[in-house]
Amino acid sequence: MLVRAYDDLWKVEKRLYQIGDIPIKRAPLYSQIGFFIVGFVITIGVLGIFGLNGLENCLIKYVAIPAGFTIFMTKIKFDGKRPDLFLKSMVRFLLSSHLLCRYEVVGKPKQYGYEGAVMRIIKKRGREKKNEKGVREWGTRFQ
Repeated sequence: MLVRAYDDLWKVEKRLYQIGDIPIKRAPLYSQIGFFIVGFVITIGVLGIFGLNGLENCLIKYVAIPAGFTIFMTKIKFDGKRPDLFLKSMVRFLLSSHLLCRYEVVGKPKQYGYEGAVMRIIKKRGREKKNEKGVREWGTRFQ
């Protein structure tokens, strides 16, 4: 049996179509723009830490490496998720208390306890009468 889910219809990612009055031919996603900026900052940081700022080709240093990072983060899927969302779910799982386990048999509680009054009212056709507590009954007795 095939069960169809249409949840992805409502998950439309936002795109940047123009900057001011300048239209963009291939509108990038906002997530792609964010990953490009993060890749750019990481590239500058790594090259600064390891002393490789003297790299002569600026096109490779400031465009190709962040663009490769962007393509990796948006096109590659781990378990059906982007790498950043997969990493976030892994960290959330590792930090959770593991008290709830999916698909595990739920055991019976060790003790049952209830404090209060239990009343059974049977409604049948017949004459209405009140019992000693003032509750209406319908022509039958408690069984």
